[in-house]
Amino acid sequence: SSSAASTAEASTAGSAATQAGRASASAAQATQVSARLTRELNSKHARVGEQVLAKTTSAARLSDGTRLPRGTRLLGHVTQVQAKSRAHHDAHLAFAFDRAILRNGHQIPIHAFMRSISAPAPLDASGSGDMMGAGAMSGPVPVAGGGMMSGGGGLGGGLVGGAAGAAGAGLGTAGGMAGHGASNLGGTASGMAGSAAGMDRGAMNLSGATEGGSAFSGARFPVGNLSGATFSNIAASGTAGRNGVSGSAASSGATMLSAQNRNVELESGSQMAMSVSPR
Repeated sequence: SSSAASTAEASTAGSAATQAGRASASAAQATQVSARLTRELNSKHARVGEQVLAKTTSAARLSDGTRLPRGTRLLGHVTQVQAKSRAHHDAHLAFAFDRAILRNGHQIPIHAFMRSISAPAPLDASGSGDMMGAGAMSGPVPVAGGGMMSGGGGLGGGLVGGAAGAAGAGLGTAGGMAGHGASNLGGTASGMAGSAAGMDRGAMNLSGATEGGSAFSGARFPVGNLSGATFSNIAASGTAGRNGVSGSAASSGATMLSAQNRNVELESGSQMAMSVSPR
């Protein structure tokens, strides 16, 4: 019996190692794909198993050679929903893309790892994009898998420029206390350098958390143009079939949308960037 137990443990360990190897290989073979959501996602009335639809906004080629022309439909399903209520002040909605549908109707099973999500930019009274909205003021946005999305460079530059101007003014008013002012300025510069180094280390840790081990780390990232909303990559709880959602999808993944003190509302037209690999 001891031998049988050892054999069973070895088999289980081997199976886990095989699954981990497949997941790592899938992540390594991922192709960057941009897409646009074509159906609203709203935790207030969404149901588990409900379809999630998007279309690619650029052409891509998967690692197995499959071409995804611009306009390829991406089909997914809702895997979890929690609407805002008296018992639950925060709302959640998880979904997974699991198929790409070519123009000839051929369906390709896929894995998708979400890297960024941005809701349509808000419009001001003139009908143009609101340059003072949340997206413009938020600065660089972390992207799942490491790196930043640009868009807040002007704000960062203004802050740096303002700090430099304040330092110059301080030196100008120091007068006879130039030595003392220079010493304080040197200390401040050292502190700023230390903070910058800390930020660099934080960025490295973020990149390692999302790419180094499991692709589904659970780290949260902001949804562009949607204040208070975040997304994260998690392990999917099931797969969609003709009769709804069933089975286990431990080797697959889903995207979890979360919002504080309100329902999650992601409009049609929202932009997504994801890493896609053949299943």
